[in-house]
Amino acid sequence: MHLTGGRILVLSNFYAEGHGGTPESVHLLARELRSFGVRVDVACNVGLLRDVQECAALPTAADHAAFCRNKPDPAQYNALFVAGSWNPRAPLLVLKAVRAGIPVAYAPKGCLCRAEFSRPRDMRRVPYLLLVEWLLLMMARHVIFSSKAEQAQSVVPGWLWRRKVALLPEPFRGDIPVSAARQNAGIVAIGFLAEITPRKGLAELIAGLGRHLRSRPSSPVRLRIAGEARPGSEVYLGFCRSLAELNGAAGQIEWCGPIRGSARQEFYNSLNAFMCPSRFESFGLTPLEALWHGKPVCASAGMGVLEYLHEDAPVLRLASLDENTVAAAIDNIVDNAEDWRRRGEDWHGRSALDPDNAHIARSFAQLFFGQT
Repeated sequence: MHLTGGRILVLSNFYAEGHGGTPESVHLLARELRSFGVRVDVACNVGLLRDVQECAALPTAADHAAFCRNKPDPAQYNALFVAGSWNPRAPLLVLKAVRAGIPVAYAPKGCLCRAEFSRPRDMRRVPYLLLVEWLLLMMARHVIFSSKAEQAQSVVPGWLWRRKVALLPEPFRGDIPVSAARQNAGIVAIGFLAEITPRKGLAELIAGLGRHLRSRPSSPVRLRIAGEARPGSEVYLGFCRSLAELNGAAGQIEWCGPIRGSARQEFYNSLNAFMCPSRFESFGLTPLEALWHGKPVCASAGMGVLEYLHEDAPVLRLASLDENTVAAAIDNIVDNAEDWRRRGEDWHGRSALDPDNAHIARSFAQLFFGQT
């Protein structure tokens, strides 16, 4: 497939470090599409960034100078890709693209799933869902779900998207691997890295850790928590800290705050294992990142990325998130720390994603440009 000269406009609410998985997934996809000669511009909350496929990394949150204030014209592009929901810039630009005959692909990125409507405060999104998001789904030529899990969790009626749906995983590319650091003798360090919201399952992880420690007061386990509360979830973060004090886990927890850039590699290298107790993820890049750094992963069944992992990747799957199940998983990691370490090191510097990036990028390009 020859696509030299093709240009795509991507709409994303944010395009910088520290804004969740969507900016990162857009950046990775742009880098992979470069091999097909595709050029990618991103329009976000701070402006338009051109040729992001040439950027080695996401901009920092303070790097506004890289963006221009020019409003993009969808008619100047070969395709329009809406990455994520609740984007106030999307309706007008999508309408302009449709009028100009430009194909539109829409990937909700998990934003239209039941997990996003679990709290009373989430109900304020319903009017926008009914008035705008349904319209975007109807105008889109393709609707892209990252996994079967995301498709099954959609709150939008299937008649809006079933005939134009595509299931495509996110691409993944790790940093240049370095030798993994040896762990402190006698300590089993378990890591958690995410934007802290109720959906990410941090409270369930702390509850399970407390249960583990009640049965094993002298356990060598340590929990390293990286991330900060998403705006609106500060009360939830306070609840997690209080829970750790109440159930006796506080002394075994290190709160690391937000970790970005090269510090992520240092974080992973300090661990024996990585935990992803999310109630739901349409995909989830952090398990792939942890495996790339040679760390075994314990993940909940609600993560879409599990549908695409190599079958021999060192992953312990949680059947549920009740404290007994989570505690049993921590027991397993502690009791079999050396075995998990060896299995994790076998994947150091290897992508556990199946299919590979070239196949994923080709599938996206075929959707954007209508080629088979």
